[in-house]
Amino acid sequence: QLQEIYITRSNYVKNRGITSSDKTVKLKIYRLVYLPGENRWGDELIEAVPFNDREYSVSHPALTSDAQTLYFASDKPGGFGGVDLYKSIRDKSGNWAAPENLGPTVNTTGDEMFPFISNDGVLYFASNGHTGLGGLDVFSSTSSKSGWSTPENLGYPINTNNDDFGY
Repeated sequence: QLQEIYITRSNYVKNRGITSSDKTVKLKIYRLVYLPGENRWGDELIEAVPFNDREYSVSHPALTSDAQTLYFASDKPGGFGGVDLYKSIRDKSGNWAAPENLGPTVNTTGDEMFPFISNDGVLYFASNGHTGLGGLDVFSSTSSKSGWSTPENLGYPINTNNDDFGY
């Protein structure tokens, strides 16, 4: 099985920022491949998804344990707010499908970022759009056939009146 790591990086080519029409450098998702024969990670950063774009950010990748679903954050047009959470399914050829917005139960008019999907299917993410203690708070939600559950604020001491997002 292919071993790979997905990361967020600013849109740079040869140490030069590639700017969008609003003159900012957006974020993209890249991947590195493990080279087992050399017992190390490869040196080449490869654009990981076909929906990376110079006009909006695609960031904070989180793979499911089977590496077949990628959760990420993006401020791409057509979302519910500033930054929304999306998912993409990998097909049998290894290609990522068009992103699917996680919908209005998870996403708000604010920012939802930094997704993490646990082995038992719980989605953890940071949001400043759901009711919280202040700034970004950490929430959890689970998916079912009827959609995502109402996000649950993980409360104090995980959340504070500052930005809380690292888990």
